[in-house]
Amino acid sequence: MIVGHENEGPTGYSFSITNKGNGPAYFKKVQYFLNLQPIEDKPFGESVKEMLNKNDIRHSSSITNLGQHGVMAAGEEITLAKIAFLLEDSEKFQSLDHEFAVRIIYSSLHGDEHVWCSDSRLENL
Repeated sequence: MIVGHENEGPTGYSFSITNKGNGPAYFKKVQYFLNLQPIEDKPFGESVKEMLNKNDIRHSSSITNLGQHGVMAAGEEITLAKIAFLLEDSEKFQSLDHEFAVRIIYSSLHGDEHVWCSDSRLENL
């Protein structure tokens, strides 16, 4: 079972996922979304950086693009996005009107298929 963890502070933001299951999670499909629309024309990290730059948020970031058909070991944690920004840009970051989301279709060791979404509005796509 995959679970998400979000941390937000005055000068940073991070979002991670952890495999809380007893066995590996085999990714079948990984999709990224901006404002509930699929990001298909560029990598997720590029979309994040572009959005931050357009809003004049000075930042450093580390973005992980999960591979299609990847494997996540039991207990493994993956940080999908870690963004650091200046304190004076904190208000700009807090007021962003952009929502990023991730949807992962994965199967267990036994072949059971599951869908995990960082936003519940994406569950029934």
